[in-house]
Amino acid sequence: MTNLSNEIPINIQRTPCADKNDRLGWKAGFSLEVEGISFGVRCNEPTFLPELRAFFPPQSQASERREVQVLLSFLKGGKTARKGVVNYHLVYDAWNRAARTQDLREAMDAFRDTLHTRLALMSQDKVYVHASVLKWQGRGLVLLGAAPEVVEELVEDGAELLSRDYARINAADQVEAWSSAALKPDLVVTTKTGSRRSLTPLSGGATAMALAANSPGMHFQAPRFLNRLASFCQRTEGFQAVLRKRGDLRHLLKQ
Repeated sequence: MTNLSNEIPINIQRTPCADKNDRLGWKAGFSLEVEGISFGVRCNEPTFLPELRAFFPPQSQASERREVQVLLSFLKGGKTARKGVVNYHLVYDAWNRAARTQDLREAMDAFRDTLHTRLALMSQDKVYVHASVLKWQGRGLVLLGAAPEVVEELVEDGAELLSRDYARINAADQVEAWSSAALKPDLVVTTKTGSRRSLTPLSGGATAMALAANSPGMHFQAPRFLNRLASFCQRTEGFQAVLRKRGDLRHLLKQ
């Protein structure tokens, strides 16, 4: 068993790999309850913990639980006392290494992406869908499969980008971005390229299946996800957009 102080979280699964990872020099940590999941975070630099805490949803609740379901660890590197020697920044999901880099920003991005993936797979409260979420002309818009330049053209046209990575569908059939208020879902648009620009209505079932195909946790929680998405699609309109060139989606949505 680990000799870490009691305020530093450990993985609820105890293995030789977990014990080895516990000995990497963790100095501080915290635990949170997030969407029905117990998370622990630890780091070798206590002053860096607020940077890591900021990646979690604002509604996360502090917890005194030590043994957690998901343990994310950040070993901060950087310059050392030895001339010319720079330690790597290391990010771990349990005992699995998620990043090894000398670029701090890259390591922080890896920590964020690992957190988002864990939530998308394990959340008990919400359904996560790979999508961009925008507020466009007063309407909530969920974009599936849209290239970054397609999203940017809507932003240039005055849309407010709320999330570039995930739409989080809650129990009230609303869409949540990471740090903004819940949004009424008006439109779900799935996009693809083609030779002729078009916008075709989708049935509720087809819209639900398009959302399900972009839900990472679908394989693990299929019944709950399908029920939630079916309810969600009763409150929104779904469309398939075929785009030929830049500006096509903006033009189609204004029709």
